[in-house]
Amino acid sequence: MSESHYDVLVIGSGFGGSVTALRLTEKGYRVGVLEAGRRFADDELAATSWRVRDYVYAPRLGMSGIQRMDLLGDVLVLSGAGVGGGSLVYANTLYEPPAAFYEDPSWAGITDWRDELRASYDQAKRMLGVTTYPRRTPSDEVMRDAAAALGVEDSFVPTPVGVLRGEDHGVGPGEDIPDPFFGGAGPARTTCTDCGSCMTGCRVGAKNTLVKNYLHLAEGAGAEVHALTTVTDVRPLPTGGYVVATRPSGGVRAGRVFTADQVVFAAAALGTQKLLHRLRASGSLPHVSPGSASCRARTRRQSSGSGRSARDGTAPRTSARASPSPRRSTSTSPPTWSRCATAPARTRWRCSWRRSPIPRRACSAGGSGCARCGATAARSSPSTTRVTGRSAPSCSSSCSRSTTR
Repeated sequence: MSESHYDVLVIGSGFGGSVTALRLTEKGYRVGVLEAGRRFADDELAATSWRVRDYVYAPRLGMSGIQRMDLLGDVLVLSGAGVGGGSLVYANTLYEPPAAFYEDPSWAGITDWRDELRASYDQAKRMLGVTTYPRRTPSDEVMRDAAAALGVEDSFVPTPVGVLRGEDHGVGPGEDIPDPFFGGAGPARTTCTDCGSCMTGCRVGAKNTLVKNYLHLAEGAGAEVHALTTVTDVRPLPTGGYVVATRPSGGVRAGRVFTADQVVFAAAALGTQKLLHRLRASGSLPHVSPGSASCRARTRRQSSGSGRSARDGTAPRTSARASPSPRRSTSTSPPTWSRCATAPARTRWRCSWRRSPIPRRACSAGGSGCARCGATAARSSPSTTRVTGRSAPSCSSSCSRSTTR
């Protein structure tokens, strides 16, 4: 068992962890980053989400992909895994919060947050290469029509995405160009081909993942990333600082032990919460506030599957393109998967987990559930998605053409 010391150890290499690693390294700190997932080259990402072993993250089952799934009662939480965290698997959407966020009574009285955060959002947009998607598909037009029917057509706008578009740099799709963002300090890139594989992993290299910007620059400045390393314990040392125990992801034996003057927990909302509560319960970090269990997320994403085939003309495109806002705090967008990576799009998860621990297929009959196959379909509108539990007449031949293959 070896031991290494850092000024700061960062747990997680997603958005929070990568930004932290870069800024601290720039200030001269020796920084280590611990990541449970593996490191991927662009061409090592799953070619299709149907190759579950390469797409899903379940290391004890021999799966080392980028899509982590956690079942919490009635909720299935999807998050990223791998060096770069959620940036590997998210849909590239990079919104700035609407006015409702800044005006929230929980913090509106502290300061003018829009003015306070303006410079930070501008910096983040530059670092992440934010642009607006320039095209529309038939599904986008449906969303615009729905927004018009709801009286919010003026909220229908192109989605801000973190993708290297050839149009923005005077070249075509699939073109190799030198680093377009950081004056040569970043990696060479390839422009977007509209393949629609943003949420299964961009094998082209056009998606502005963290390994193309923040984390790339952090490693160039001296930060060290330890992939396939799962944190099992964090304890304060009597002389100051912390000892961090790990194990190889998917393994059971103890791995490396690190020490650090400071530890930053950046394992996303779920990973950080789970680790902190476990450390508090075990007595490793007894002073973690029990009130952290009552924290409420201000940002929520809800997904509804679709059985439409990519052959209907909606693909290829980037995963998210345009979105209306039915309410001040809600934004919607029709997602797209590539033709060979439609497993997420063709699967609808039944939310009544307590009654059935195994997700059932949702039939393509539409509306409520099917009395013949037992599936319960999700009804969706631009403003909300809800699951119904009512029975419906048999969907007859639709049962054999379930949205799950």
